[in-house]
Amino acid sequence: MSRFSAPAAAVAIALCTLAGRAITPDIFPIRPTFRADSEMREIPAGEGTAALPAPFQSQYGSPSAQRPRKVLIIGIDGLRSDAFRSASTPNLDLLKRDGALSVHTVTDPVARSGPGWTCVLTGQWGWKHHVKENGFLGYRRDLNPTFLDRLLDARPETVVGAVVNWKPLAENLFGGRGFWEAPGDDRAVAKEASRLIGKGLPDVLFVHFDGVDHAGHTFGFSPYMPFYIWAVEKVDRRIGELEAAVRARTGEDWLIVVTSDHGGTFRHHGANTPVDRTVFLLANGPGCARERPDGFRAVVDVAPTVFAYLGLPVSPEWKWDGKPLGYAPAPVSPRDPISPPPAVAEGPSP
Repeated sequence: MSRFSAPAAAVAIALCTLAGRAITPDIFPIRPTFRADSEMREIPAGEGTAALPAPFQSQYGSPSAQRPRKVLIIGIDGLRSDAFRSASTPNLDLLKRDGALSVHTVTDPVARSGPGWTCVLTGQWGWKHHVKENGFLGYRRDLNPTFLDRLLDARPETVVGAVVNWKPLAENLFGGRGFWEAPGDDRAVAKEASRLIGKGLPDVLFVHFDGVDHAGHTFGFSPYMPFYIWAVEKVDRRIGELEAAVRARTGEDWLIVVTSDHGGTFRHHGANTPVDRTVFLLANGPGCARERPDGFRAVVDVAPTVFAYLGLPVSPEWKWDGKPLGYAPAPVSPRDPISPPPAVAEGPSP
């Protein structure tokens, strides 16, 4: 992307603050260069990536029946799709090269963190899980379990965990099953998550970064705002730490899913508008199709994507709203233990 001048940006923001003027794109003489959708769909292997390590897909190939399958879900709070496309993100680019990517992914009509992350983790829209604000009021986990709860029901031996920047997210969606940690800022999150991956502890790990959202609330959610873009590039370096930890686990197959919960307008978010609701969805793992869907995808696609990768069927009784990205769904069998067997009416013995 075209780089902003840090001193010029700082001076411009200081002058606007003193003058009481809103910080808008026109105060910056340099504009970001967006990668067109066509560029995102067609990324020739090896082009412009000489300094990058080998892509995950070529390293792991097809999933193996012998190697354990593991999942890393990375949530970047408050990252608009257009900023995701304009920032310099070599570590995310590494995943995009051979993964499935949608840059037209929609989140909940109530574009806030509580509803957005609940959509990601339950596979359901807000009118089903009833979360409409960041206090998670109205959420009934017994009626609308997360897909991690469903996974633990199917495979109780699975180790599920979360390392988050925003503590209420873990308290409301991870408490009671598995483990969770809120070690502090994004740097601490990346360090602790990398440590856990290195120990081989989690089978499914959710990692949440909040620095981009903080930058948006402070300076503005916009690809024209240099401090917002710098926050995106900073979290990409944190993701690089996680990728390095995954690479060291050479005896395992890893699916990595990356998405966001909402975008934003100026220094706020929450409205049912395209810039508030349009984010991205990225999946990379063994056997993942190099998919670039033209239409809209949704954050509720995360749950079925994970289940498809793990070879687990999704019961229609769960009323999930998404579909897998990059993988074909596993068929539902009448004998599958995930789906409860039909009730049998009792009658007289023959």
